[in-house]
Amino acid sequence: MKKVFSIFSLVLMFVCCNCVFTSCSKDDDDDVKKDVDMELLGAWEDIDEYKDCRDVITFYSDGTYQETLYPVISTYEPEETDENGAYGKNKGTYTTSNGVLTIYMTHEFSVSEYGDKDWHEYKKNASVAVNYQVKEDKLIMTHVKDGKEDTATFTKVK
Repeated sequence: MKKVFSIFSLVLMFVCCNCVFTSCSKDDDDDVKKDVDMELLGAWEDIDEYKDCRDVITFYSDGTYQETLYPVISTYEPEETDENGAYGKNKGTYTTSNGVLTIYMTHEFSVSEYGDKDWHEYKKNASVAVNYQVKEDKLIMTHVKDGKEDTATFTKVK
């Protein structure tokens, strides 16, 4: 009986050790980073004089982003912007894979559309995929819209 108990104890010890070693893994920390290009992280801005706006988009390491639109010239009344002068914002999540940035917008803030200064859940087609390149302090995003190629160049905000 003592021999059986001894073998059972030994087997139990090996099973417990195996569970401890397999449950401790560094892979859990890298789950988010698999779909995030580290060069993309941070704030980027584009001044579009045609649309009279300054577009600032910030990519975070947790796979979320926020885009804020500011008027370049004072075409908006104070009640049409928030306390920082923005007239529109978008936020959501994003992923990157092989030079393609896919943005999933989940919420938007638009004083002109909603007439208030609160975030609203975005209920339209929220997924947009664009080709992108990061070259030094430039982020070049290209996508096809209505059969035409559209390119926007953003500069890294320091």
